[in-house]
Amino acid sequence: MFGVFVLVMFGCASLVALYFYYSRDLPPPELIDQYRSFENSQIYARDGYTLLYEVIGLGVRVPVTLDRIPKILRDATVAVEDANFYTNPGVDVPSVFRAFWQNVTAGTTVSGASTITMQLVRTILLTPEEAQQQSIERKIREAILAIRVGQVYSKDQILSLYLNEVYYGAQAYGVEAAALRYFNKHVWQLNRGEATLLAGLPQSPSNYNPFENLPLARQRQRIVLDRMVEAGFITPAEADSIFAEPIQLVAPATPIKAPHFVFYVYDQLVQRFGKDMVDRGGLRVITTLDPTWQNQAEQVVAAKMAELRDRNATNAGVVVLAPDGQILAMVGSVDYNAPDGQVNVTLAPRQPGSALKPFIYAAALQSGWTPATILFDIPSRWQKDGVVYEPRNYDGRFRGPVSLRTALANSLNIPAVKALEHVGVENFVNLMSAFGITTFTDPSRYGLAMALGSNEVRLLELTGAYAGLRAGG
Repeated sequence: MFGVFVLVMFGCASLVALYFYYSRDLPPPELIDQYRSFENSQIYARDGYTLLYEVIGLGVRVPVTLDRIPKILRDATVAVEDANFYTNPGVDVPSVFRAFWQNVTAGTTVSGASTITMQLVRTILLTPEEAQQQSIERKIREAILAIRVGQVYSKDQILSLYLNEVYYGAQAYGVEAAALRYFNKHVWQLNRGEATLLAGLPQSPSNYNPFENLPLARQRQRIVLDRMVEAGFITPAEADSIFAEPIQLVAPATPIKAPHFVFYVYDQLVQRFGKDMVDRGGLRVITTLDPTWQNQAEQVVAAKMAELRDRNATNAGVVVLAPDGQILAMVGSVDYNAPDGQVNVTLAPRQPGSALKPFIYAAALQSGWTPATILFDIPSRWQKDGVVYEPRNYDGRFRGPVSLRTALANSLNIPAVKALEHVGVENFVNLMSAFGITTFTDPSRYGLAMALGSNEVRLLELTGAYAGLRAGG
């Protein structure tokens, strides 16, 4: 008897020693309260409910409270993942000892015995590096943490966290995201068959992905139902009835409305808040885009491109701004999904042609000219550094003396060049910079040909400049 007593005491002392050894540097379970999982940011139109795009960075996660998750899905998850969840302290002791013995005899990790609480600990409290380790030490540390978590948090809190964190495949994290991914419905709208099919996916999300292997996912569902019968959640007859319920998969759609605008906004958000916050922070972004204006702009671009196709026109862009400069519509190409369609021509530098003339005349008016100032539309030439510049009007005609008003109304080239000469290239570049044009940098690089659009500007910036001009400069 004394020998048995010594062995028992030695065993207890060994367990205590192991506990303190493997408990070193473990994080406190209360860190769960500080845990912030990623949430998808959503970009909306100005009305606040037209979703333009959901940013999918690491995947899709839509948090949901436990009371919104059907009881059958909760029961199915418990039955297949941790049948003793409601009675164990966070660790299923018999399973742990069985797995420990199998791993010791095999010399490697061949059995897991992870409870729901242990899986949650692995996801939230362990470092990513430690969570990936396949070692007995990690399992022991995981088990100790699971017990501590079970002492701090209720079973409902643990189950709620688990069901919102676990990976279900197809970039879906949590039950709500999974329901939307596979069935295009909210988790509380699932039928019993769909709910029990979802419960079986976390064990091997890639293998059981119903989009890729529905028969295997259905086999897993049958296992889930059998476990529910064993756990007393349902009867065998109910299991058969549930298995017979229809499974109607709906391929997920990731629509992007106004794609060029969306990714313009995305880039602005990244510059302001950082990519991690935009991809993971669950931002709800209300933009200035007006769906009605956007639809009209897209229709106009499509119609005009159809008219101009015979003239070898290959692309077009439209920006609609409110008087205060808010972007109401942005069409960056005829077809976003076409080759090179992702290039946003509203942001790409392009020669503006005669579009700068109103600003040249605005600068001239600012210098003291009036709409009645006379300019001579006659053959003219300029020479600089041995280079002769001799512009012509579009129609090849000359109109003699004309008023500034007439020159602008008829988009005459020679009076515009003379007006720019009067204003001065440097002054004009500074003016355009004040209007928000960023492509004009060093004035010494430019000449009088600027009047006819020889230098590139971005359509978005040019439209903004016109909005400023309309507002009185």
